[in-house]
Amino acid sequence: MEVDLINWGTCDSCPHESVIGPASSKVFAHCLNTVDGVGIIAIGNVGQLQKTTNLVRPNYIVNLSSVAVAGSTLQLPTDTFYGDGKGAMIDIGTTSIYLPEIFYKHPDTLFWSVRDILYMKHHGRVDDVFPKITFHFDGGLALDIYPHDYLLNNGSDWYYVVLRNGRSQPEHMKNLVILGDIVFSNKLVVYDLENQVIGWTDHDCEILA
Repeated sequence: MEVDLINWGTCDSCPHESVIGPASSKVFAHCLNTVDGVGIIAIGNVGQLQKTTNLVRPNYIVNLSSVAVAGSTLQLPTDTFYGDGKGAMIDIGTTSIYLPEIFYKHPDTLFWSVRDILYMKHHGRVDDVFPKITFHFDGGLALDIYPHDYLLNNGSDWYYVVLRNGRSQPEHMKNLVILGDIVFSNKLVVYDLENQVIGWTDHDCEILA
């Protein structure tokens, strides 16, 4: 199921098919599985989340506070995440993870090592070799992205690298972190448009699809 969250809830003419719950609600959630990317959208109260972060601008943009790789916080300029055209956009209409070019300018990081790679070959489990990435958001909410999330296996020893340089994006989006659907697999993601917050928790979405 493909959903355009950029338009959802921002106009009166947005489609409401393939959903569960009252269309008039200002709260909705999605849960996507890892097998084929299908899942459900539920409209209405789906439960209380322990941590949320504020939606700071339209188009589902939130404030990032830091990014860590293998538990170590990246040393980036203080204005990397804050200001016009910055922050993180939640966009399940795409699969890739787009990062500002500044992420790729440090030779000793994961991002430097995959900076111009679309496919890579690897034998064995990628989770045993490559590091976990953690995005930290205002309000204490965090998102862990594991190697099997950003290195997609095609059934052989070849992997598609979903970490993409944001320089390929339109000018007004080059400094945004864009988080595609792959990082939200098996997570219940709740959008509360009335209170302008978003949050998520781990969930087995395959039992719902």
